[in-house]
Amino acid sequence: MFNRVEIKLSLDKLKFHKRGSRWGKASPYIWNVFFKVDNESVMITDRFELVGEGQFKLVPGHQGNLGIDNMHERTSLHIPESIGEWHTPLIPFKLPIFESHFPAMAGMLTVLLLQGNVSGKGVEAGHQQLCTLVQNAVNQSIREFDPRKLHLLHVEKSIRAYFEHRVLKFAGEIVGSVESAVRNAQSVLQNIWSLAHKDDLVGYHIWDFSHADIDRHKGVIKFSQRWQHPRMGDWEIFGSLRTVKSPPHKVIHAAGQKKSRSPLKRQLQTEAPIRDEES
Repeated sequence: MFNRVEIKLSLDKLKFHKRGSRWGKASPYIWNVFFKVDNESVMITDRFELVGEGQFKLVPGHQGNLGIDNMHERTSLHIPESIGEWHTPLIPFKLPIFESHFPAMAGMLTVLLLQGNVSGKGVEAGHQQLCTLVQNAVNQSIREFDPRKLHLLHVEKSIRAYFEHRVLKFAGEIVGSVESAVRNAQSVLQNIWSLAHKDDLVGYHIWDFSHADIDRHKGVIKFSQRWQHPRMGDWEIFGSLRTVKSPPHKVIHAAGQKKSRSPLKRQLQTEAPIRDEES
């Protein structure tokens, strides 16, 4: 039996282990897109079809959004809440016929980049393209879900396997699509200047967690991703998902109930990171 929980999904710390052969400053910045598919906006019909759209939190993706101009080896910094944190309810699905609840899913896509000569306009175009890709990929996965491929004795595993397959397919399209958007947003001279010292991709990762994962880890999940590259260097990012107390003033409705819904708004706050020196 799965219940509604309030979660805090966050990126907490970025660590720079070692420089690579890339010349110039190590000026990292992050693109981060949060998403969830749960019974707040998606429902399972009597025919086991998924109806509705996912929900997203889009955060600032400009150069310098980590608040540091040049990061040194063997140091770490705390990631600002304005780009690395999402508080949201996670509401399990109601399974028809079985009269039970099915785990919902929340996650995020994180991209770590190093600043070069790409213009601010080019970076924003790439960031916007990434946000659009994530939204389209999640919603297309919902629309194209085929209940005939469900294993009725293993419904949870069937749906999880389906979304994992779609995530892998989507991941293969990220780099080419984003690079194209950056080039199209810049002038010819800007593209030539960018080639001399372009912004570099350190790496990206997609995390997703379900009610079952949260229960299995007793409400606290810690995760990390490390990228080791001879040119970009050795970087590691740390995050966590925690269950928290629900705000007393916030009323959440399940999908299908009437409620007024305002459009999703961008979070444009900024917060300076705290830097920790490590030996």
